[in-house]
Amino acid sequence: MRHLIFKICLGLGSVLLTVPVSFATVGGKSYIELLGYEAKDQKLYLLKHDEDASGRLPQLYYFDFKSAQPEQLIEVKSIYPRTKTGEIDYFSDGTDVPFERELKKITRRLKKLYPINPNIFKINVEKEETLQVPAWADPEKTMPEYRYDYTVEDSPYKSTSQQAVSYAPKLTIKQAFRIPKQDRMVVTVEYLGFPDETMYTNEDAIILSK
Repeated sequence: MRHLIFKICLGLGSVLLTVPVSFATVGGKSYIELLGYEAKDQKLYLLKHDEDASGRLPQLYYFDFKSAQPEQLIEVKSIYPRTKTGEIDYFSDGTDVPFERELKKITRRLKKLYPINPNIFKINVEKEETLQVPAWADPEKTMPEYRYDYTVEDSPYKSTSQQAVSYAPKLTIKQAFRIPKQDRMVVTVEYLGFPDETMYTNEDAIILSK
């Protein structure tokens, strides 16, 4: 299988940030905020923000480096309010004090990550498929959809195989950090993930290990 190696470069101007998800119902980019590392439990926490005007609270996730699958993202559900039926209520009604309070309990015990230059990383595309799908603005027309299987590396660090569906033929490293007390790094990959009229970006968090 032919491997394509993409040289990574930072975009100019404001940084657009974005993890594997579905289309936003109301236009808005999706981006990642890396919160920090909890040394005791060996967990790396992050928030996924959706700027889609739906009022959805940021989603809290972590990577558990003690687990058998340290590269797998795990969702935290315990800090979110519940509806009367007991279901999780992810949508803000303007009274987010309990959520913010529980989030602060977590963030105050986290260690900062060490930023590194995203330009040192390479994206290795293992498989690329281009499909023609119905266009967002006019279902009678089609638009290209790019499906990628890829890894990220900066030798000797490398990720497991990742997947992305983009509406432009481009994957870009946006953030990169070393993790304290871990022989691992975390990067984020941005791509055009939402095929609406403004073409919003999405962002995935990826762990690199030796």
